Amino acid sequence: MARPGVDFPGVGCGLVIQRADGRVLLCKRLKAPEAGHWNIVGGKVDHMEISAEASLREAEEESGLTIGAVEFLCLSEEIIPADGQHWVSLIYVTRDFSGEPQLTEP
Repeated sequence: MARPGVDFPGVGCGLVIQRADGRVLLCKRLKAPEAGHWNIVGGKVDHMEISAEASLREAEEESGLTIGAVEFLCLSEEIIPADGQHWVSLIYVTRDFSGEPQLTEP
């Protein structure tokens, strides 16, 4: 079976969660291939899932926050030759969130 990100470019998403004072939430990844790196919340876009909705889902799963409206920020492309991976990710930004962040799924 073909594997996204390995056999063909995978589609990912990310969300920049920004406080009113301009600070941004970053999570330290525990899983390969990004283990030990600081990053915004995000992950894979599922088949037939809208990327903005995927960014909300991933952010809520990984941070424990409740996320409101998001807007498109940029596109990111990551090629990881050592792992044979290739990802194209749609990145969104929000200042509309509530709750206290918790590391729930890095």
